[in-house]
Amino acid sequence: MEGNICSERILLQPEAEAYIEALENVELKLLGSVEWRSQHERLEKLNMQAVLTATRNEDEFIKELLTDHEKIPVLIHMLITVDVWKENVLPIILSTKFKPKSTIPLYMVLYNEATILNILETVLYHKEALESAGDALFDLLDYCHNKLVVLACVKDDDKVTNNGPDELKTATDLDDDAMQDLFRQRDSLEFECSIKVISIVRYITDDISNLPVSITTRMLNTHNIPVILASLINNPPWRKYDN
Repeated sequence: MEGNICSERILLQPEAEAYIEALENVELKLLGSVEWRSQHERLEKLNMQAVLTATRNEDEFIKELLTDHEKIPVLIHMLITVDVWKENVLPIILSTKFKPKSTIPLYMVLYNEATILNILETVLYHKEALESAGDALFDLLDYCHNKLVVLACVKDDDKVTNNGPDELKTATDLDDDAMQDLFRQRDSLEFECSIKVISIVRYITDDISNLPVSITTRMLNTHNIPVILASLINNPPWRKYDN
């Protein structure tokens, strides 16, 4: 029986610990490099293992290792680095109207954000992991606020299944299937990440009494997150309508 359980694991605990010990934030200019791709592959395996143990209600050793090795702040900083690249570097790349043979390298950077966020969504459910974030929790809250604003700004026209954003039309005009797919993937991942953020905000509010008062101040006074959440309840962006 024990052999069957081990065979179904993606990572054994010693492997996972080695991966987690090696985690470090990569500089913005190195995103997409060989070193970065290797770390992305390790993050993928850690993500799959974390989800597997959580769904089976088994020992969540990924969460424990991330907490013990103080890697939650590292994951948060990695997340923000990718978000900065997406908001500031990717538009410059796309403005050149280049037509790459493959958009996989660009997609990998975009998907990396979703992978890191999925790990955080899985492990931050536990209070000890959330509290181990330390000061990085402020950065995570700022990131969550930005994603919630994106959700709150979704227009009714974007909820119709056969309509797309203006940038998608631009890609169509270029008659470039690869770039068109990249725009679709980027928008889809952006929406998925924004939805995951709602769970993380809920984890923060559930443990708000054990967090610094300044977190409450940032949430209520600086970002006024309850108002944004009320807007999402009144106009849920996850509802789609057939035209």
